[in-house]
Amino acid sequence: MTSPRQKNQRRAFSLIEVMLALAVLSMSLVMLGQLVSLGFRSARQSQGLSEAHMLAETVMEGISLGLIQPDPVVDRNISMMTDLNTFTVEEDTEWVYSINWEPAPVEGLIMMMVQVRRAKAFSAAQSDAFQLVRWMRDPALITEELPDSSGGIPTESTTEGAF
Repeated sequence: MTSPRQKNQRRAFSLIEVMLALAVLSMSLVMLGQLVSLGFRSARQSQGLSEAHMLAETVMEGISLGLIQPDPVVDRNISMMTDLNTFTVEEDTEWVYSINWEPAPVEGLIMMMVQVRRAKAFSAAQSDAFQLVRWMRDPALITEELPDSSGGIPTESTTEGAF
C-alpha cells in the first residue's frame, strides 16, 4: 500500500517542472514577438516598394505623354495629389526621382530609366527605391519625322476642268 504522503506528492508539479514550463513559454513568446516584428517590417517594406513602383510608373507615363522632359535629372522632388489625379513637383517631399537614358541596342530606340526613392531615409529599412526601365522611340528622331506645318491637312487647290 501507498502511504497518504506519497499520494499527495504525486498530485502537484515539482519546482523544476514549473521552471522548465515557464522557460519554454517565455522562449515561445519571444519567438512569436520576433515573427510579428518581422511581419510588420515586411508589410511596411512592401507598402513602400508599392508606392515607389506607382510613382515610377507615373513619372514614366509623364515622359511618354510629353508632360515631363526626358532630360537626365537627379533627385527631383515628387508628390502625388491623389484627390486631383495630378502629378506635381514640390519643394520638400518624401520622394525624389531621377531620369537617365542611353541608346538602346536597336536603332531608333532609347532605354529610358526612371528611379524613385525615399528622400529622407534614415536607415536601410526605410530606403525604399524602385527603378523602371522602358524602351522608347528616340525623341530626336520623332521631331525629324513630324509632317510639315500644314499638319497633314490637305490644302485647297484650284483646278480648272470639267467640273
